[in-house]
Amino acid sequence: MKQTYFREPKYSKSYLISKPQNLYEQYVNAFAFSEMVKNQNTTLNKKELQQHAQNSWREIRTKDKNIIQNIISELLKTPVQPSFSNFSNFSSKNTPATEREPSPNIIPEPSNDTQFP
Repeated sequence: MKQTYFREPKYSKSYLISKPQNLYEQYVNAFAFSEMVKNQNTTLNKKELQQHAQNSWREIRTKDKNIIQNIISELLKTPVQPSFSNFSNFSSKNTPATEREPSPNIIPEPSNDTQFP
């Protein structure tokens, strides 16, 4: 039986612009990273992603530089969800205890209607 384990997908933090030179380019990359993580897709359509990033940028570009840098920082902290590798070989160890058969070595508790002599 193969072992099941978690695998963390790799998302690029410079998916749209390989060497960002300014705040806008940093924001676009951070936005793209966050969207890829949220969608659990490492290869989103770059053209569409760029358009969404530009639209989002228009909403924040007039804010203070420090605020924008904080937004970029938050976007880059988007939590990555691990994915399962080898779904088909879950063992009973991965089944919640409530769904498993009782172990033969454990004596079940008597029900309330059990009468003792």
